Amino acid sequence: MLLICANLLFSGFARATEAQCGSAPPKIDDWEVARPDEVSFDASTLCKIGTMLTASDRQNLHSVVVVRRGKLVYEAYTAGSDYKWGTDLGVVTYDATMQHDTRSVSKSVVSLLFGIALDRKLLTGIDMPVLLFFPDYADLKTPQRERILLRHLLTMTAGFAWNEDTAWAPTPSARCTNLPIPIAMSLSAL
Repeated sequence: MLLICANLLFSGFARATEAQCGSAPPKIDDWEVARPDEVSFDASTLCKIGTMLTASDRQNLHSVVVVRRGKLVYEAYTAGSDYKWGTDLGVVTYDATMQHDTRSVSKSVVSLLFGIALDRKLLTGIDMPVLLFFPDYADLKTPQRERILLRHLLTMTAGFAWNEDTAWAPTPSARCTNLPIPIAMSLSAL
């Protein structure tokens, strides 16, 4: 399975070059790495990504990570403007060591993973109650929460009282980010 995640930071090098697009990324953490041809991937596609990243009209794309068949085959980072909790950080040169705010990207990745799970028959469907997946939070069960299905979370129609139009610090996502158990806060928001 090919997974291309923009803005997700893993390990690697600062910027891919044409020579690197056919090579395995350097192994500096637990990711298993491979050359594109070792996992039946066309290296010329990766070269095009590298060229796109260096183009002036790349629309502030900070990073690209490509994993195929469980192996890291491409990883590149570049400079771009960024914000942290509403504060303009200016132009930042990204690398594998930097954490990135990936809230909206995460929604796309989670949807992709659910699609894979459905395709592989790991789930029978998305009309299953969410609380079935969190037995440790049985104390949060209410009739209203028990009606929330995976479908509702995937389509952002669960009915959470969540306002992102307020100042940065007191938003639910800001509070949730700093909690050791963000699931509990999310489930209790109903």
